[in-house]
Amino acid sequence: FTKPGAAEGWHPQHGIANLEPTAEGLRVKISGDDPYFAGPAFNLPADAPLWLHLRVRSEVGGSGQVFYFRDNPKPDDAVSFSAKRGEWQDVRIKLPALGPGYHFRIDPPGESGAMVLASLRVEARLVITPPKWVGPVPYSPAAGDATVRAGELVLQHSPDTLGAWQLTVVGTRM
Repeated sequence: FTKPGAAEGWHPQHGIANLEPTAEGLRVKISGDDPYFAGPAFNLPADAPLWLHLRVRSEVGGSGQVFYFRDNPKPDDAVSFSAKRGEWQDVRIKLPALGPGYHFRIDPPGESGAMVLASLRVEARLVITPPKWVGPVPYSPAAGDATVRAGELVLQHSPDTLGAWQLTVVGTRM
């Protein structure tokens, strides 16, 4: 939003006095409760979850929200962010995979003052899939397996198979 023309397609919707492009970014002048503004449709990756990066400075600080939608914003399609008062900060927000034709609606923190949005950037989010571990194989004790007893606690272990053991307490397998 620091480059000329970058704010085209963004418009106030509620509780916003004006959106003003400046050298620092898009200055959002807040004029009432539940302020929000929205932007043009973006073609976003549909095959991977996303990161949304915002660079913001809020005069009042507090909680804000970003809605992502094609037609109408819904509460289930929103994520919150926190902005410190008077400080530039980089906010990183998890988003699901979205696809073409998505808009963003930004609800800045506060009911007065201003917020400057220097940048909004979206990138694919790498999700590491955990390996599928092989579960334990049930062990059936056999004659000659190692056995250790401590009162009602009994540990039996196969000398031939790694991980083949059994622990019982008062005869109940644990």
